[in-house]
Amino acid sequence: MNDSTQIGYRLRIQPTDLSTYPDRAKVIWFDLVVKYGLIAKDKDLAKGLGADGKPMKALRPKTIKYRKSEVGPVTKTAPPLIPALELSRVRSLLTGRAHTSSAEFWWKFDSVSGESFAVILRYQRDEYGRDVFGLSPRGTAWTLARATTEWERWKASPGAQRLTAGRQGIPAARQVRKPIPQVTVRQNLEKSELFPGARPIIEKAIAEGRFPGFRRLNARGEQWKPQRGIGPGPISPRQPIAPTAKAIAERSLGVRFVPTPAARGNPSYQTVVIDVAKVAADLALSPGQYVGPGGTGAAIGGRYEEFERFLARAREKGIAIEMPRMYLAADTGRIDIGDGRHRFAVFRDLGATWLPVSVRRKEAEEIRRRYGVEP
Repeated sequence: MNDSTQIGYRLRIQPTDLSTYPDRAKVIWFDLVVKYGLIAKDKDLAKGLGADGKPMKALRPKTIKYRKSEVGPVTKTAPPLIPALELSRVRSLLTGRAHTSSAEFWWKFDSVSGESFAVILRYQRDEYGRDVFGLSPRGTAWTLARATTEWERWKASPGAQRLTAGRQGIPAARQVRKPIPQVTVRQNLEKSELFPGARPIIEKAIAEGRFPGFRRLNARGEQWKPQRGIGPGPISPRQPIAPTAKAIAERSLGVRFVPTPAARGNPSYQTVVIDVAKVAADLALSPGQYVGPGGTGAAIGGRYEEFERFLARAREKGIAIEMPRMYLAADTGRIDIGDGRHRFAVFRDLGATWLPVSVRRKEAEEIRRRYGVEP
């Protein structure tokens, strides 16, 4: 009968004859459940009872000693979660609304924390076992009894005979609103920075027991909106987003580049756009690995020509090209190619100025500094 939700809970209790009534009548029933369910829950919270009807885990002596509240005067001996008694947010922010199949209860937006107060209540439940997401068995039975009594009176009323007329909407949310008790607030205003004329107003509110304490200015829950000012200045034309070096290289070469399988989805690799001429100059210093113009030098037979044919087909059909994978050689400190020597040579011979390559993340900054380009 109790269903916990992210910000509250639902009650699905109902009389045996409710299924024979139209939806308009079902909403009336669950509005009664909301009405008495809020009263029952408030009584449970005032006694320090959780959703199971048992006393919630007691506070530690140190917690009691330094107990505080953001919304009103503190009663250190009050039950858990209600340091300010009726003013405490677990009681004052609880609200409910009727639907055709359930009564929904939730904790509203809290202007102190800036989110639903249910966030704090979930923390209390998960960390300390103080679960208030639900109505106790005793409270549920009391709610059912009181709602049933009023339901029977309603069925005998003329209103029950006019169900087919008009359209029943969802009733407005209900809330238990308790009067603010007369309390004595000890508040030192001598050193407070207040706007002119505020001090006598606050002192009067303290004397009358209406002052709940200082709160954060302009929290979202207070729904403050700035008034219209002088208006925005002249709107400048929207500037186009500058293309990245990789995009410029792809556009000039007429192909799209993707990482090699070894680097694809691997967080230890990233893409760097290199200056082809700078890299070619360093690669030429290692003739045993260097692929010369037209596929000469250390080229593997047929690989250069094979990639030339593949590149032509990729440009025609929009096939992506795997980027060469480069690294800094441990013995020389110069850049070298771990995968894609023939690809690099073909692009070099085609006159490519820039080329995106995959490099190890730990070497990316140094490679970019020595061989990289900027758009």
